[in-house]
Amino acid sequence: MTKRHLSIFIVIAIALSGCATGSAPVAKKATTQQPFPGPPDEPRYYFERSIRSNLDVLPDEDPSNNLMRSLTGAKRVAKGFVKPYAIAVHQGKVYVGDAPRRAVMVFDIPKQDFFMLGTEEDENGQGKLQRPMGLDIDKAGNVYVLDAAQKQVMVYTGDGKFQRAFGNPSMLYRPAGLAVTSDGARVYAVDIGGTSSDEHKIVVFNGITGERLPDIGKRGSKPGEFNLPRDVVISPLDDSIYVVDSGNFRVQKFDKEGIFIKAWGGIGDNPGQFSRPKEAAIDPKGNVAVVDTLFGNFQLFDSDGKLMMAVGNRSSTNGPGLYALPAGIAADDDGRFYIVDQYFTKVDVFRPAELPEDGGWIGKFNKIKMAKPEAVSADSAVSPPNSDAIDKPNGELPPTNPLIPKEVSTGN
Repeated sequence: MTKRHLSIFIVIAIALSGCATGSAPVAKKATTQQPFPGPPDEPRYYFERSIRSNLDVLPDEDPSNNLMRSLTGAKRVAKGFVKPYAIAVHQGKVYVGDAPRRAVMVFDIPKQDFFMLGTEEDENGQGKLQRPMGLDIDKAGNVYVLDAAQKQVMVYTGDGKFQRAFGNPSMLYRPAGLAVTSDGARVYAVDIGGTSSDEHKIVVFNGITGERLPDIGKRGSKPGEFNLPRDVVISPLDDSIYVVDSGNFRVQKFDKEGIFIKAWGGIGDNPGQFSRPKEAAIDPKGNVAVVDTLFGNFQLFDSDGKLMMAVGNRSSTNGPGLYALPAGIAADDDGRFYIVDQYFTKVDVFRPAELPEDGGWIGKFNKIKMAKPEAVSADSAVSPPNSDAIDKPNGELPPTNPLIPKEVSTGN
């Protein structure tokens, strides 16, 4: 190739790179303000964004890098979810447990950074995760991970440095969810037990020393008893304890000492009932969000169990607020909810209507142009972020939710 031909090739490559760069923000803007519930109801939440891989939080590269890739054939690779489940959020950092990766994937939105937590041992051979299931974060930013394989609670700093571990197989039979008080003084680990086990309870630890404290509950259907509990969350207002009692199709509320207060729910497909409840989250106002896999949504209750609304629908196609296998959910200090879907391998973010679009820890980053993938890492086994090339699940899913948003959207 002559110098003249090379110059022409470079000019064309720059032009094409500029065209591709200019088109990206348009598609993103179309989904940013989708309201929930939809018209004619007054919006109470807005779908804000989806997180599918590291490239959803990393800034787009300099245009000169686009030119270099066009010349060399190099690909920008996305590191996406395999099977995400538990999620926790602290000051704009989104932590998502991914059991097949044996790691917690950390999306630092304010710093536009990404890293993996729990993938390496420290100098003492500790800190490597095997099967992260439960996640929570204290007010200092320390990360607590319940490892279902090692049957331990693993504690890390916010940037991923291993601190300590407590618990063992004699204490935890089949660990699932996890919660920690804001000061880190108490850690609550859900033991789901199993159909052949009576270990259906909440195991309580001193979060500093790791000492085991008295358990909460036992197997049964009476108030304060559990059948296949899935998750536990702590109210930021008064340290009240809420347990997703999945096998009894209800949520149970306890005071901070573990004394039963009340329960709500029941099996069914009516508003306020449950079919397959999974994880829960509590916003700064004390409202309780509960994910239901079969409904394909999360239902929002006040602290006393009064249904306020439902967000989402079950669907065989991906989209804002559409879910095939919703699982984990978290709330941040600004009232945003983050919901995990295992099949569509995504985290959807919903902003409360009273919060400005640019408000809170992540608001001002919503309009920043993010990197676009040209390939997916071989170990991720997912489609590229924002891609529509996603296979439908096996089996037919109901196109709509039995919980009709219009009927439950006002909170009256």
